[in-house]
Order: sequence, then structure tokens, then C-alpha cells
Amino acid sequence: MKKLFRYITTWLYQSLWNRGFFLCALMTCLLCFTSTVYADSLNGKEYTVLEIIAGGEKFHFLSFSSFDILQMSVNPYVTLFLPVLSSVPFVSAFCAERNSGNIRFTIARSGKFGYCSTKFFTALLSGAAVIMLGFSLYSLMICIFFPNPEQMLSDYFKLLIGMGLYGFVSVLPAVLFSAFTANPYIICCFPFILMNLYFTIVSKIQDHLRETENINMLMKMDFLYPSILKDTLFQVNYGALIYHAVLVAAVFCGFSLLMNRRCDYGQ
Repeated sequence: MKKLFRYITTWLYQSLWNRGFFLCALMTCLLCFTSTVYADSLNGKEYTVLEIIAGGEKFHFLSFSSFDILQMSVNPYVTLFLPVLSSVPFVSAFCAERNSGNIRFTIARSGKFGYCSTKFFTALLSGAAVIMLGFSLYSLMICIFFPNPEQMLSDYFKLLIGMGLYGFVSVLPAVLFSAFTANPYIICCFPFILMNLYFTIVSKIQDHLRETENINMLMKMDFLYPSILKDTLFQVNYGALIYHAVLVAAVFCGFSLLMNRRCDYGQ
């Protein structure tokens, strides 16, 4: 167990201490500013966080606190790009190792199961870390523009941990694709396409349920969105937790089987 922990620590350092990690954290921060937080009831126009900050006195009537803004700061852009941003730190280090041929020496030291386990959990932890760092930067800026001294600090930490869980599961598609190819561009791009297709299908099903007025089933489908994990420490959604736990287990099994199916474990 100590040996496994040492491998995870070493590979996690390789994933986090690179330019891609900090660049993705910065991109996460910037994307959060594009979240829609207000809609004008007169003309239906929607305003993003950035537009409200730039508008200044124009939106003085809004009583948003920093915590209110942060809770509403997961928009479709963040949802679509999060699987890419959360996967870049892991993918860059993993593909570099595979393409250099060093994977043979690593597997020789750790064993096949140890290698797959450490790589898998390194990917999930690095995905959580990059999103938490990006959201932390965003939260700091929001607290400056929308001060809210009455809000408890523990609530901000709960929201930050929730975003970590969001990043934790967002990296799963990239992990699965990394077992098929060592091309980092394919690994990072396919999850974007896959998640776009996934959310489109879920949205179509929800539209059908609205048309048929099946409200009960419509309300129960929230667990299919990974963004719901952001608020899991405020309102526990056992359906979402179980669903995503099953996804983590399934991807781990698929990743391990695909990596171990090879005749030459260095390929």
C-alpha cells in the first residue's frame, strides 16, 4: 500500500507540475466568467458574470452576493470544456511516457495492476486539482467584486470540494480513450465530442418528458448531469453519487482490461 501511494504521489507530481496544468486552471477560471447569472424580464436578454462586472452601476439593483454568483457559475461552456481542461495535465504526462517507451520500465517496477491503478487515480486526482485551482482563482475574484462578509467560509470550501468532485468525474472519458491511443490530441478532443453528444441526448429526452408532462421522471433525471455534484455537500443526491460511483468503477475496469490486453505491455 505504501508503495502504491508513493507511485501515485510521483505521477501526480508529474501531472500537476507542468504548464498545461496551470494553463487549464486559468482557462477554467475564465470560462466561469461566461456563466449566465441574470436575465432581463423585459427583453429576455441574458447577462454573464463578466457583463455584470463591466456594467458597473447599470446593475446596481441586483442583490447578488459572491456565494450566489459562485453557485450559478456552471454554464454550458464550462460543462462542455471541463472534460478537456481536466484531462490535459494527466494526458500530457501519460502520453509522453508511452511515446518515449518508458512505460516498459515503469510496469516492470510497479506491475500491471499497480500501473493501471496509479495511472487511473492520478488522472482523477489531477482532474479534480486543476478544476479546484481554477475555481479557487475565480472565487477569489468574485469575492472582490461581490463582497459577502456574512457568508460562512465553510460554505465556500464545500462548493470548492463539490467542484473538485465535478472535475474528478469529468476526466473519465479521457482516461478511457487513453487506453486506446497514445495521441494526446485524440484523447482530449474525443471526450468533448462524446460529452456534447451525451448532453444532447439527455436534453432531447428531457424535452420529450416536458411535452408529455412527465414531471416526476423529469425531476429524477438530474443525476445524469455531473454538474449536480457541485452542490452535493449542501444537498446530498444519492442517485447522482451512486450513478457516478458506478461510472468510476466501470471506467476503471475498462481502462485496466484494455491496458492489460496487450501482448507487448510497452505499446
